[in-house]
Amino acid sequence: MQKLHLEPIETVPQAWVYGFWFKSNHMRRLARSLKLNWDKNAFKVTFKLLRHVLRTTRVYCIVRDVKYRGQNAMIMTIVESHGERKLDDCEFTPNQMDRVRKAMGLPSGTRPKWYEVNGLAYASDQESDSEDEEFPYEYTPNSIFEHEPNHVVSDEFDSDEDGDVSEDIF
Repeated sequence: MQKLHLEPIETVPQAWVYGFWFKSNHMRRLARSLKLNWDKNAFKVTFKLLRHVLRTTRVYCIVRDVKYRGQNAMIMTIVESHGERKLDDCEFTPNQMDRVRKAMGLPSGTRPKWYEVNGLAYASDQESDSEDEEFPYEYTPNSIFEHEPNHVVSDEFDSDEDGDVSEDIF
């Protein structure tokens, strides 16, 4: 019988992501500014906000769920790195990162941070966030499909100055 060889967990490189934490208080504020009803159905509004950020900035970063200080966090990911936290593979310019920050409604001067995907380690060179909060609703499987009265999703397309076509999501 062949023995199974497992490497110690310390030798497995940790996965890190570099980006902005899209906290529920930021989403609530952005939803209010876009006249979306966050309190009625935060789950559906979350997806609308993510589409809004990606479409208005035209910066197609990845949304990742990570563990941060014992709770789930949704990170608008700019760079993924395994082992070392390096920005060598960053395909976005500082201007593009700033557009994402603005579209998310984050204050001026907010910079992206490193987050370890599994929550096993923290970036020691960064202070902790004090605004941590949990998602403000309880998820039920049918809540995604509930109808929102007076909410119309447009199937029309608008074009900008460059002639690019983008779908109007609100």
